[in-house]
Amino acid sequence: MQTLHHLQPLAARLHRDPVVSAVLTALWCSTQADACLPGFLEHGAQVLLHRLRQLAGQPREARGTTSALSARRLRQLEAYIDAQHGRALTVPQLAAAVQMETATFSRALRAATGLPPYAFLTQRRMHWARTELAQGRRVTDAALASGYASPSKFSAAFRRVLGCSPSAWIAQSRTR
Repeated sequence: MQTLHHLQPLAARLHRDPVVSAVLTALWCSTQADACLPGFLEHGAQVLLHRLRQLAGQPREARGTTSALSARRLRQLEAYIDAQHGRALTVPQLAAAVQMETATFSRALRAATGLPPYAFLTQRRMHWARTELAQGRRVTDAALASGYASPSKFSAAFRRVLGCSPSAWIAQSRTR
C-alpha cells in the first residue's frame, strides 16, 4: 500500500502533463478515425514510457547531440520505402534500413525533414498515391497499392496530407 500512496502524486501530474495529454489525444483520435497503425501505437507507447520515466525522476538515457539524417541516408531510406511499396512498415524497420538505432533515427529524421517517421512514411505513400491516381487508377486500387488496408483509411490520410479527398484531387488534376 505504501507504493500505491507514492504513485498518487505522479498520477495527478500525469493528468495535467501536456506531453502525456497530447500523445493520448493523438492515439485516441487515431483509433476513433479507424486509422491507427500498429507502429503508431508502438511509437506512442514509447513516447509515453519515456515521459513516465522523466516524471518519475529516473535518469535520462545518455544521448549525444543528434545530427540530421544525411542526404545519402535520406535517399537510402526513400529507396527502402519504395522497395517495400505497399507493405506495412515499422519505425524499427525504417531505422534498420539506414543502420541506426530507433530513437536516434527518429530524431535524425525529424531534424532532416521536420517530420516524425510515420508522417514521413505517409508523405511517401501519398507520393505513390498521386502517381497511381494520375495514371487513372481507381481510388481503391491506389489505396491498396499505397499500403492501406481500406479505402476509408487511405482517404482520411490523403485528406490529412493533401487537404482534399482523392476524388477531389483527381477532379482538380483533370482541370489543370
